[in-house]
Amino acid sequence: MESEIQSSNVQVVEEQNDGLSFKDILCIVRNHLIAIIVFVLAFTVLGFVYSRVETPTYKASASMMVSYDGTAATSSSSSSATANYQYANYVSQTFVVFITQDVVLDKVVEDIKTQYGYDNYSASSIRKSMSTTLNSLIIDVTYTASDAEVAQNILNAVITQAQEVANSHTLSDDGVTKIPTYKLLYENLNVLSPAKEGSKVRSEE
Repeated sequence: MESEIQSSNVQVVEEQNDGLSFKDILCIVRNHLIAIIVFVLAFTVLGFVYSRVETPTYKASASMMVSYDGTAATSSSSSSATANYQYANYVSQTFVVFITQDVVLDKVVEDIKTQYGYDNYSASSIRKSMSTTLNSLIIDVTYTASDAEVAQNILNAVITQAQEVANSHTLSDDGVTKIPTYKLLYENLNVLSPAKEGSKVRSEE
């Protein structure tokens, strides 16, 4: 009776340890080698085709600078220079937001339609492809598109219209005096570097 129990236990242990050996795995791989090779080649070809047909992306960049009263900066009053710089920095932060607003981008839509015949853009679609970065008093603006020239043209329209809208004004009753529409922004934005033809963006970016 005891020997039967021991024999049964040995059989259970053998069944538990029973599994695929390295030799068995090699045998399975060998038997399905053609299918595995076809599978790997198919994915390689698909990856190559996708990399060829994937729509390229191009990024154009431009820079603008916010000006401030330089006379105060060169005066003997350091507090005046500091105040002017702080004011310019505040204006810069305002411009970063201002550039992406419909009041500017609606003008951009009209501009690029008139100049280049781009009639499938809206303020919203342009805003989604834009990015703005503030570095001290310098505002860096980028625009991405599927065409390098389109990216350049639209970005240049953005910075041009941002300036024009910021500098917009009405005339007073005397017909001579200019009344700025946006007093805080009026004549404070200068183009530092206009957009050049967009450069291709790597797919991993």
